Amino acid sequence: MRMSYLLFACMFLAVAAPTCGGPDAPGEPGDPDASVMPDAVVDGCGDGNVDDGESCDDGNVVSGDGCSADCSSDESCGNGVVDPSEACDDGNVVSGDGCAEACNSDETCGNGVVDTSNGEACDDGNQVAGDLCSPSCQTSVLCGNGNVDAGEDCDGNGVATANCDLDCTAAQCGDGVRNTTAGEICDDGNTSPGDSCTPTCAANTCGDGDRDPAREACDDGNSNNNDGCKTNCTLNVCNDGAVYTGVEQCDDGNGSDNDACKTNCTPNVCGDGIAYFGVEGCDDANGSNSDACKNNCTANVCNDGYVYAGVEACDDGDGSNNNACKTNCTPNTCNDGYVYSGVEACDDGDASNNNACKTNCTPNTCNDGYVYSGVEACDDGNGSNNDSCKTNCTANVCNDGYVYSGVEACDDGNGSNNDSCKTNCTPNTCNDGYVYSGVEQCDDGNGSNNDGCKTNCTNNVCNDGYVYSGVEQCDDGNGSSTDACKTDCTNATCGDSIVWEGVEQCDDGNLTYEDGCSGVCVAEYCGDGIVQWGTLYEFCDFGPSYPYCDYCSCGYCGGF
Repeated sequence: MRMSYLLFACMFLAVAAPTCGGPDAPGEPGDPDASVMPDAVVDGCGDGNVDDGESCDDGNVVSGDGCSADCSSDESCGNGVVDPSEACDDGNVVSGDGCAEACNSDETCGNGVVDTSNGEACDDGNQVAGDLCSPSCQTSVLCGNGNVDAGEDCDGNGVATANCDLDCTAAQCGDGVRNTTAGEICDDGNTSPGDSCTPTCAANTCGDGDRDPAREACDDGNSNNNDGCKTNCTLNVCNDGAVYTGVEQCDDGNGSDNDACKTNCTPNVCGDGIAYFGVEGCDDANGSNSDACKNNCTANVCNDGYVYAGVEACDDGDGSNNNACKTNCTPNTCNDGYVYSGVEACDDGDASNNNACKTNCTPNTCNDGYVYSGVEACDDGNGSNNDSCKTNCTANVCNDGYVYSGVEACDDGNGSNNDSCKTNCTPNTCNDGYVYSGVEQCDDGNGSNNDGCKTNCTNNVCNDGYVYSGVEQCDDGNGSSTDACKTDCTNATCGDSIVWEGVEQCDDGNLTYEDGCSGVCVAEYCGDGIVQWGTLYEFCDFGPSYPYCDYCSCGYCGGF
């Protein structure tokens, strides 16, 4: 404080008696830099008269002497003007309203000033637990020393225990601090049911009987799917696959009316007009045997003994195709699909050479030039394995070990995508999504250089010129740490101890001022217009036009 009064006194003398600074002091007559020192004003602020718009005028334009340099403040606490020596000024001298009565504190915890009127017991300039002042500035103890001091519920010696949180308060469910040592899975600051964290600090899960409205429609806490609430915590409704006992007769949840359970959750029965596939051939619910659907819910077919009006010529129901009326209710003729005993070796009646019986009524065999459907995939009768049909009458397909000329580039038949020939019978190439063993390091086939595998099928590593998304912040691949991207693939920032060429003037590894390098990585020196007392011991700094900052050059010699 004494130094501050001396400085202000010397500044006043420098204005009143220019010879205080000696022959080299700024502000003396004839000095080309005289404009940098404040002079008395003839009319206005500094003329000794309090004019309109001025709060004071002491005949100079120097602050710190009871009237500010611009005559706007009498430099007293409570005048509503924040002067250089004040932390705040809310226009009164009352504490507890955001500005202390001495205007030296904004009454926030962590500002280094103990505001007792605001309930603070201590203030060590931070809100960090484990030091001499609690994060809320309520207790001045050393939490974490292993001793239960005044204001502490407990002290776990710097670690959370089953009974004590890190801030030396008793661990309990609902305090908003998740203590895993105490077995808490969660802690949402309450012990109320019906949210994502149960009253016992366990995660709210389906089936625990505590409904989480955000995720569960219901939760009855049982393992029964046949009541109003299913085990997946959704309501039991028709067609969800769970039978609601006493409400639904059945429920298969498949959305079909053509199986045992219809979509209205009632059984499918003959005569209800809905065909039960696999059980009923049909169901028209009309009670007639002379139409397409008989009243036993089977289709009306030839040889069932019932004539299908307008469809069948006859129906003797004897089950034989070797007499006058065949089972298809038409006369028996060659190539009608029915073997005429003693005349035909076979007869499938489809006029096709592609089944067991050809149109000449002889058996179909492999390599006869006719494809036996369902038995032979093909039959070209040429004895070659390199066209569409192989000699075993199967189609030439990829991965069968035979190269289909003009269609397949390769075919090794081994079922592997990791050698020279893939299972789709194309060569294994980089960026096809398959790793060629011994040739490619990786292959994700996505055409991106910003994940674990680059498009040249090598692994993405730092300093290869490609940014690995989610892993690297940057990667310019130039091996330099003095540009925007460092060699460890992190972005250059002020305070990382590496000078970013063309952007930073300095970088001393911190973001503090008055240590030679400012918090924005600009060099601090005499003549930069900022008074640096911490390391440069400047008494003044008038900028580059007057690069002298020592005691005498600042006008302090000869004044005492």
